[in-house]
Amino acid sequence: MSRINFHSASDQAELYGTERAYMGTLIARLSLAVLNNGIAPYLHHDRNPLLRVLPENCHLRCLDYDYRQWWEIFSNWWSVGDDPIIVHGQPREVFALQLNTALVLGGDPLRLLARLHG
Repeated sequence: MSRINFHSASDQAELYGTERAYMGTLIARLSLAVLNNGIAPYLHHDRNPLLRVLPENCHLRCLDYDYRQWWEIFSNWWSVGDDPIIVHGQPREVFALQLNTALVLGGDPLRLLARLHG
């Protein structure tokens, strides 16, 4: 179900799975950039402030890498993982956070991509 089909009374069009995957990558990378930019100033106080928002059973909590290596693994998890993050004690879907970030920060083209991808 990665393809999106559009139909009207006079024509039809389709958005291929590769284009849909591109949408997901673009939206995930935007949210990661915002997240990394917001966390970078605090790294000198806290080795990894992201650990506080990960679920208790998340494998990323057990990794003992420097932050750069850990960030690469986290970025993959953020982009494709199904686990939520925990914000003020409540689980939040990462996919929804990615889409909302694009809707808030993006211009019309990016907002359209977020709506289509979502």
